[in-house]
Amino acid sequence: MNGSSDPRMERAQELLSQGKVSPGRAPGYYFVRSQSKPVTYLVSLNPPSCTCPDFAYRNQICKHILAARMYAARRKSRW
Repeated sequence: MNGSSDPRMERAQELLSQGKVSPGRAPGYYFVRSQSKPVTYLVSLNPPSCTCPDFAYRNQICKHILAARMYAARRKSRW
């Protein structure tokens, strides 16, 4: 790594380590609780989408999607 870090990736790792990611009611969907508000966002991995304002505004991968991807990868690696 070149010494610079991706703030979204760091925040996604924080969400994961804080236990704020949980599986949704259907495969590929996850609930991710906000770090700063009493809100839970719905995340889809395929296609990537999130109900957070950042995703709605930028239409780009947000920290919640990254956290859900990490959660899914960890669960998959345990099998």
